[in-house]
Amino acid sequence: MKVLFATRSTGHFSLYESIVEELLQDDNEVRLLFDREWSEEEFPDTLVKLDTLEHRLELGWLKPTANLKTLCEYVLREFRSYVSYQRRSTGHNYYLQRQQRYLTRLFPRNIGRVLKLLHTWDVAARVAPLNGLAKLADRAIPPHRAILSDIKAYDPDVVVVTPATLRYAAEIGYLKAARHLNIPTVIPVFSWDNLTTKGLIPFTPDRLLVWNKSQRSEAQKIHGIKRSNIEIIGSPLFDKWFDRKVEPLDRREFESAVGLGRNARFVLYMGSSANIAGDEGRVPVDLANAIRTQSEALTGEVMVLVRPHPANEGTFQDIQDPRVVVWLRGENKLPDTPAEFALYLAFLEYAECVVGINTTGMVDAAIYGQQVITLDLPRYRGSNAREADHIKIIADSRIFFDAQSLEEVADKITEKMTGNRIVPEKCVEDFITMYVRPRGRHLRAGRLAAEEITGLARSTNQRVSHS
Repeated sequence: MKVLFATRSTGHFSLYESIVEELLQDDNEVRLLFDREWSEEEFPDTLVKLDTLEHRLELGWLKPTANLKTLCEYVLREFRSYVSYQRRSTGHNYYLQRQQRYLTRLFPRNIGRVLKLLHTWDVAARVAPLNGLAKLADRAIPPHRAILSDIKAYDPDVVVVTPATLRYAAEIGYLKAARHLNIPTVIPVFSWDNLTTKGLIPFTPDRLLVWNKSQRSEAQKIHGIKRSNIEIIGSPLFDKWFDRKVEPLDRREFESAVGLGRNARFVLYMGSSANIAGDEGRVPVDLANAIRTQSEALTGEVMVLVRPHPANEGTFQDIQDPRVVVWLRGENKLPDTPAEFALYLAFLEYAECVVGINTTGMVDAAIYGQQVITLDLPRYRGSNAREADHIKIIADSRIFFDAQSLEEVADKITEKMTGNRIVPEKCVEDFITMYVRPRGRHLRAGRLAAEEITGLARSTNQRVSHS
């Protein structure tokens, strides 16, 4: 079976890697296409190696379609996403404002300023028929010829598109073209917030593969996708924590790699993205002060090791404190090679506990078995850091200890270092059962996704052959 997989950035590959692995394991041919504009100029070593080892895998780039038609499609889709944000009763205003910026940036600067001054998008969003007209107009625009030719030349049995919700998503062109050619389509949700904090899915796929019941509800309420088009598979993103083939980097090598003193005891501070935490550069220093005040007499000196979010390293670059070590990777990418993942595991393995505001890495840590403390500080209350829908779900799961002050964080760190749990183990297990692997802890989400993708293609082909 031939699978065409259209996606965004090469840097996102680890988010759905297990799906590709399972498709290849079943002897399917996979053509994996990335958007060159959002990717590195060349394929990373991880992908090149996989391409070399797996002769059934072909790497390539999405066909470029930068023209007036593309601009019209982007305006229509980003406008529909803006309307969607306005209609939601939950969420945070940050995302509505961000979506307005995305719309405005599609126009020349002077025109964009005028549109903003006239509150164009607010006015247009209140005219109810315009949203429906935008949807019809997008469907009326024919697929790009270059994409149609690309798909026809490969002749896939099924087209997989992800994430399909980020701004200016070129991969949607492949979804649109595949629907036009009557080829079955699949969208696997690749992150925990892609259905709530990103754009609207503009075309309903034959299958939307979601992680859990919460995401199924989000797909129905926000994106208008029928339940019959949705399948729950669990999270491919977190598959790596259940079938690990890599061990943590040796302690001495780890200390050398991150600039930590020998046998230093440390708390791992995981930085959040800028849209969640803004400038959080002072927080690790304040945390180090609180630890010294609250717990040094009992536990001795405890360092704060900062692992910034890859897209928000700048906020920590000016820290000058002997008790705070900042590890800067110098690039915006996920730990997707075995060596990078071994280093990531070492951060979690050797830390006394993990502290942060809200980031996927904290969920990683909880699944790995670390004790995690989230900072519910006054400056973040009522902000996107606490009010985003996906973050509320995590908070309700109680897989993090929710600290109201840095002093409380320091107390809990001391409690953990003296041998006590600060997060009930049952909460983590329940979270895995409900959110990460709802079809069964032993069932790999990538495996279930591959079965859904190939099963859809077979059933479609059978209906066509019988008609």
